[in-house]
Amino acid sequence: MNKQIDFKKSQLIFNQFTKGEIINEYVYDDKNNSLLRNDLFTEISENIEIYKMQYEMCGFQLVHNPTFFYVKDKNSSKTSDKQSKKIKIYSSLLIIVRYILSDKGKLFDVLKNLHYGITAEDLKDIENNSNYVHILKASNLKNGEEILNYLYSKNIFLKTNKDKYILSDSGKEIVNDIMEQYS
Repeated sequence: MNKQIDFKKSQLIFNQFTKGEIINEYVYDDKNNSLLRNDLFTEISENIEIYKMQYEMCGFQLVHNPTFFYVKDKNSSKTSDKQSKKIKIYSSLLIIVRYILSDKGKLFDVLKNLHYGITAEDLKDIENNSNYVHILKASNLKNGEEILNYLYSKNIFLKTNKDKYILSDSGKEIVNDIMEQYS
């Protein structure tokens, strides 16, 4: 354990967590068209006990998955707000996975492989599909582009330099979780 906190990184971490973002182990590097280890993930990993205590003292729980971190409010009475955010993320992912795999006939690798990815154009007709209209409405989302932007803002999707989106490690984990729950 390093025991030496980088205060600039700590502030960036705090800002991401307070916006409801996930900190993934890897981030997209558009210069090299590759995934690089996330400095913020490394900062937390090397100082995990300090960060756990810091967020515990603020009433949060630092949740560590092997490939990402996020915080959740331990004392929140806003359970319905947390549930609605989770539902929005899960329903958005369900829509994309089902639409790309079933309706478009593409392989799951398209969603996770750096050399493929999906674009807003791939999802352009989603709002006209009767199978998805009610889910979009319930999630307060209008179309495929809005879904991608929302999931990207939460670091569930990564955006490549080719304006394509791929699932981050946390996105893959959430999709796996959904598949396990409903299969």
